[in-house]
Amino acid sequence: MNIRNICFGARDGFAGATELNNKLDYISSKKINIKYVGGEIEAFQLILQSAFEFGRNNPRTEEVLNGWRKVNNVAIELGKEFNDLGYFSKAAEDNKPIDEIFNEVINRYLEIRTCPLCGQDNGCTHNKDCWCYGTTIPKGILDLLPEDKKGKACICKSCVDKYKGTLDINSNN
Repeated sequence: MNIRNICFGARDGFAGATELNNKLDYISSKKINIKYVGGEIEAFQLILQSAFEFGRNNPRTEEVLNGWRKVNNVAIELGKEFNDLGYFSKAAEDNKPIDEIFNEVINRYLEIRTCPLCGQDNGCTHNKDCWCYGTTIPKGILDLLPEDKKGKACICKSCVDKYKGTLDINSNN
């Protein structure tokens, strides 16, 4: 695999650098394209390394991840999420370079995180703790989606609330 092995420990000066904190904040907020803004590729490599560690199920995975400083928790959580969604393993299976893996994983991830109606972050966490888990989206709202977006991304709560009040909706899907 073409990913450099990153292990941020207590003695690693870069682990506590403000620059890395900023990168992780940007990634956490998901408001920028992390490939091109200020060298965030390094933070993304940490996320990919985290996904790789979860994916290979090494008995020391938890020990390795616990060794990273608290500031890296965002990267660890996103790495676990990428691994759980299966995007990392699919992109990495052909031993692609980091740029190709980056493009494939982040584009697919951002696609599912973007509301297909308004284009904003849909806030979906893809688990039972998400607001949408126990919610039935009315069919009238689902009919508004472009065909290529159906079944690929969640509609945000704001759009569901907005369209529930304006559409004549009689059936649920």
